[in-house]
Amino acid sequence: MDIDLHGPSIPRLLGLKGGIQPSINPSKAIPIHFMPNLQVISIESLMGENKDVATIWRGPLKIGVIRQFISDIEWSALDYLVIDSPPGTGDEPLTIAQTIPDAKALIVTTPQEISLADVRKSINFCRQVNMPILGLVENMSGLQCPHCGETIDLIKCKSKVEKRQ
Repeated sequence: MDIDLHGPSIPRLLGLKGGIQPSINPSKAIPIHFMPNLQVISIESLMGENKDVATIWRGPLKIGVIRQFISDIEWSALDYLVIDSPPGTGDEPLTIAQTIPDAKALIVTTPQEISLADVRKSINFCRQVNMPILGLVENMSGLQCPHCGETIDLIKCKSKVEKRQ
């Protein structure tokens, strides 16, 4: 469930085409089935052909859409509901914390200091709303060269660059 309402990315990352499907129950919709065990819902799936339309929404509307994604989608039996939230401590993660009391966080970052600053705020947010943290994933930190085995920095952080000079 992609709740990054201002910058939905999950459909594009997965290469999904098309929108959500109507269900037999007129008050519910069926999410996009990406794989037999993976369903996806995103605001981008509802935007039609123009995926570059700006979503200009404030708190109450965002909260309503997120709650609809949870209650008005005809999910199959779920083992897990993975929710992609925008970085930070705004309406989106707060709505999840309040709506799904047993939700847990998996915080994803990249090695830049600006991303790590957001992570520290996210950790403090989780502590304040009593949301357990499953773990922290640092994405794009390095790649092991398949030929020589050396680690290649994908994102050169200022601190790493300074150390090399």
